[in-house]
Amino acid sequence: MNEALKPLLALQECDKHVDLCQREVDELGKDLERLQARKHLAKKTFEDAQKAFSELEAKRRNFASETKNQEDVLIKQKTRQSSLKKQEEYNASALEIQATQAQLRQLEDQELNVLLELDVQKAQLKAIETETQAHLKELDDTLLVLQERRTQHTLQLKTAKELLENAQKHIPAALLSDYLRIKKLTNGRLPVICQLEGEYCRGCQLKVSREIISLLFLNKERVHCDQCGRILYHCY
Repeated sequence: MNEALKPLLALQECDKHVDLCQREVDELGKDLERLQARKHLAKKTFEDAQKAFSELEAKRRNFASETKNQEDVLIKQKTRQSSLKKQEEYNASALEIQATQAQLRQLEDQELNVLLELDVQKAQLKAIETETQAHLKELDDTLLVLQERRTQHTLQLKTAKELLENAQKHIPAALLSDYLRIKKLTNGRLPVICQLEGEYCRGCQLKVSREIISLLFLNKERVHCDQCGRILYHCY
C-alpha cells in the first residue's frame, strides 16, 4: 500500500466516526419527536374526553332549563284554568295542560337519561385521567433519558468533528481536495478510499480494468476506480 494514502485512511476513519455520531444524534432526535407526538396524542385524548363530558353537562343544563320553563308554563296554565267559567274554555285549557305535562314528562325522561350518561362518562373520564397521567409520566421519564443521551451524543459529535478537522490539516491540499471531491460525487457515502479485492472495487463492488490494476501494482500515489471514481489501494 502506498504510504501517502495512510493519512487519508485515517481521515476516512474520522469521517466514519462523524457520520456514526451524526446518525445517532439524528435518530435520537426522531425518537424525541415520536415521544412528543405520543404526549400530544395522550393529552388530546383526555381533552376530547373532557370536551365530551362538558358538552353532555351543557345538554343536561339545557334540559333542566327547558324543564323549568315548562313547569312555569304549567303553573300559569293551571292558574288561568282556575279562573275559567265556561266549560268549553275549561276543556280547551285542560288539553293544553295535558300537552304541557306530556312535554314535561318527556323532558324529565331525557334529563334523567343524560344524568345517567353523565355518571358513566364521569367514571370513564376519571379512568382516562388516571391512565393519561401515568402515561405522561412514563413518557416524560423516557424523554428525559433520551434528552440526556442526545446531549452526550451531541458532545461526541462535536469532538468527532474537531478530530476530523484536525486530521484534514495533516493531508496534502491536493489529496484532500481529491478526497472531498469524490465524497461529494458519492453524496457523502463512504468509503471514498477503498481496497481493491481481487479485481473488484470494494466501494462499488464492480470489476476494474486491467490498466487500473497495473497502476496499483506500480504503487502510484492515487489510482481511481474507473467505475465509481473512488481512490483505490492494494495491500500486498
